[in-house]
Order: sequence, then C-alpha cells, then structure tokens
Amino acid sequence: MTGGGSGIELHDTLKERFGFDRGIVRSYRITYGEVAVTAPQPEDVMAETLVELQDETTTTVGTGRSWVIDVTRHANNGALVSIERWSMFGYQSDSPRAPSNRSPIASSASTPTTPDHTETIDELLVTAEFVRSNATANAVSVAVHHDSAAARAAGSRDIFLDTATQVALFRSRATSLLGDHHRVLSVELRMRAPICAGDTVRFLSDGHVVSSTEDGNALELRLHAEVGGVTVSSAVVAFRS
Repeated sequence: MTGGGSGIELHDTLKERFGFDRGIVRSYRITYGEVAVTAPQPEDVMAETLVELQDETTTTVGTGRSWVIDVTRHANNGALVSIERWSMFGYQSDSPRAPSNRSPIASSASTPTTPDHTETIDELLVTAEFVRSNATANAVSVAVHHDSAAARAAGSRDIFLDTATQVALFRSRATSLLGDHHRVLSVELRMRAPICAGDTVRFLSDGHVVSSTEDGNALELRLHAEVGGVTVSSAVVAFRS
C-alpha cells in the first residue's frame, strides 16, 4: 500500500479501514539524504509505504493495531532528501485497555525518570502561539496542534507540539553542543507524553556514544526533554563521526 507523502494520510486511511477513531505516534525516525533539508517544496516527490502491519492487541491506551509507515522524499532532480519512519498505533477510544499506573498521554507522571548522569542544555516555555506557528510552518493541519478543544477531546491538557517541531528542537540543541561542522545523519524520537502549551520544557544531554554503520562511524548524542522533572520525550541525534 502506498500513499501521497505525509505519513499521516496513510495513517488516517488505516484508522478508517479498521474503524479506529484515535491514533498515536510511538516513535519517529528521520534519516537525511545528501541534500540540505528545507521546508517541503511543491515540486518535491513524496511517497509513503506501509512497511509493517501488526495483529490487533490491547495496550494501555486501548485495543488496536500497530503499523509502521515510511515516507520517502526526493527533490525534483531525484536527489534523496530524507526518509521518515513513523511507528504508530491506531485504536478505538472506548475499547478495552491494559492496566496502567499512569495515563500514556498525560503531561506529567508520578515519578521522575531522569537518568543518573545528565547535563542541562536549556529551558523553553511552550506557548500556544509557538505550537500553532510551528505546526503551520511544518504543514501540519491536525486539529490537536491548533485547537484546544480537539486536543482535550483526544485526552491531552491542551494543544501540543507536532513531531517535526520536536525533531527540530532536539536537532538544534544537539548541533549547538557539537557544532554545525558535524553533519546530522538521523534523528530518532520517542514520545512518552505530549508537550503542551503552557509547559516549561527542560532539555538535557545524556552523553554520547560512537557506533559503527555501513558508511563508517557515527557519533550519537542522546538527549531527553522533561516537564516537571518527568521525561516526556527522548532523542538520539546521530552525526558523522
């Protein structure tokens, strides 16, 4: 199965196919090509492909299915810009849930999850305008990033940051630590809870490791974001070593 090019289109198609009214992003990874990444251009060639579709299962958010979607973006000259991999879960809002000690989309949790050795990078107060303007810049029109009532209906406190904005925040902070002379190879993002309007986010570095790839060594910088002392998302930013 293929689609037009955002990942969300195919995600929504699968939700409709299985009768799910909700869906969440479990993880996201973007791998960059050899050309500079810019905002999506009208002449870009985008393609989305269903990579994996799992059987129905019951999780802490509900009963549904997991799927993985790849979105490949090429410039109009054929050069690869990026490959995005979306790992998602679609479910019915009133379906059975597995037991959990906390809400999977709450903006806070009962116990901090900060690693033992971290370095604070900076803090950011997330305003409603910041959420909306970044979603608009990223061509994200999903209501939960623009409309507070829609976000609350989906189980969140308020509108929250879209995936691309989180990737950009982690990437810029990782680059500020290592310097822009290192080329970013990929960013892998895992989201535990939404970052909502009104949240003060603290970004921390968990250190770095060197890993081996087919093209040589990569320097992986690991970071996470906290709200109220609780980790809400984490990222691994890989640079050419």
